Amino acid sequence: MPENPLKRYAETIGNKPLLDIGLRGLTAGGLMYMLAGPGVKLITRTGALGNPKLKELADKFSQPGGGFKTSAGRLAAFAAGMGVLSGLYNHADVSHGWKGFKDSLTQGNYWGGYEEPEIFKAGSLTGSDFMKPTIDTFPSVSVVSSDPWLIPEEKKRVSNLILASSEGRSRFSQMDMTSSALKAGIDFGSAYLIGRGIGGVLGLPKPISKRLSVAGGLANAVRTSGLLG
Repeated sequence: MPENPLKRYAETIGNKPLLDIGLRGLTAGGLMYMLAGPGVKLITRTGALGNPKLKELADKFSQPGGGFKTSAGRLAAFAAGMGVLSGLYNHADVSHGWKGFKDSLTQGNYWGGYEEPEIFKAGSLTGSDFMKPTIDTFPSVSVVSSDPWLIPEEKKRVSNLILASSEGRSRFSQMDMTSSALKAGIDFGSAYLIGRGIGGVLGLPKPISKRLSVAGGLANAVRTSGLLG
């Protein structure tokens, strides 16, 4: 039987904490940059924003000089940051001071050998989770309100955007969030990042989005998006 590639990764790169963290960041950032283009094309081809004017903005955004490359780079930076956070979540020991933190990132057997972290196990975080189609409205407001890294103005803006996106419904989509941001006067590049980045984090299973929030993942998404300018 062929060797499981994930098991092979865990036994090699997975046992080199700094290499694993760096590779996760590079991989996540690169994949997100490549997926940004198809995401914009999906919006423009399907007219999913439901508004000819917004579709026109999306078309202009995807043209040379329209801001796509800048926004795709910012989205890639967000994804890279999430990749690094997942690696730190896996490897870093934050309960035993600086020495524990340093040793956990430089010693492959610090935890007694590599084991896939709960955040990536079955039923938890996977790459496809960032593309979940719908987001719970009020649980998301709760996550935002309790985020330890967001300042009050950021919490207010994100919560208001969530409520505007849902329009009284219990669930909404990343595209709803992008559309609401555009209607609020936010440029298409930032609105696209808001839907893909902030919406992507809030669309994860709630225990995962809460853990990412505590780790700074939601704040990273908010600030990378340019929501506050």
